[in-house]
Amino acid sequence: METKRQDVGICRYRDEELEAKIDDAKGWINAPNSKARRREFQHMAKLKAQRSPEFVRELEAQKFGYYL
Repeated sequence: METKRQDVGICRYRDEELEAKIDDAKGWINAPNSKARRREFQHMAKLKAQRSPEFVRELEAQKFGYYL
């Protein structure tokens, strides 16, 4: 049981770190040209794809409610 709790803590820390990176990447819209914007947007999309399934479920529950 303790190992599982530790894993959850590690996942939570990783997700918080990942969310901070995603927030930093949201500046893609201010890139100087379309090629740079595309590259920055793809970087942000790759970061979002790395989210854990548990964290995504939690975000969906917060946004859409627990009836999903």
